[in-house]
Amino acid sequence: MVRLYHRTVIQKLLGILRFGACKIVHRRISGPWSSSVDTRCSIILGSPHATMEIGARCLVSSDCTLFSNGTLSLGRECFFNSHARIIAHHQITIGTNCLFGPYATVIDHDHRVDFFGGRMDRNELVTAPISIENNVWIGEKATILKGVSIGENSVIGAGSVVTKSIPANCVAVGSPAKVIRRLLDRIDSTCESDRPS
Repeated sequence: MVRLYHRTVIQKLLGILRFGACKIVHRRISGPWSSSVDTRCSIILGSPHATMEIGARCLVSSDCTLFSNGTLSLGRECFFNSHARIIAHHQITIGTNCLFGPYATVIDHDHRVDFFGGRMDRNELVTAPISIENNVWIGEKATILKGVSIGENSVIGAGSVVTKSIPANCVAVGSPAKVIRRLLDRIDSTCESDRPS
């Protein structure tokens, strides 16, 4: 038991050092030294104007990808499980205390597809900002697409594809994701599933 504890502390310290090295190499990555980046993570700034802000005590697990070609802002105490991908070509803002399951994906763009002379042209990106508020839990293999806002205290079920905004204090599942219930027992809830037909 003692050996496991010491190994965990050492891994945490190495993660903090990895994040510090990222901040030194990429001056446009900002955040306190208390955040930790696990092994084999990709933290990428795709252009000279791209920025990334990582909040205090964030933990980015192994094999995650954080990519910014625009603005990426992560709040305090967020946890990204293994293989999570956050890809910002325009703007992604994530609040405090958010959890991302394994293979969760957040992407603020897609490709415009046109045909010219019988050939497919898919080089142009269409972007829209994403906002994920505080205390949101994104389940395993869930995908959040461009232009979406997710309200605070909401849960997105595993394997869901979120194409439209989700209100606060709700559980949403499916492809496309739909609100199935509210989390807090309040009369003023904005969940559509609780409104009379």
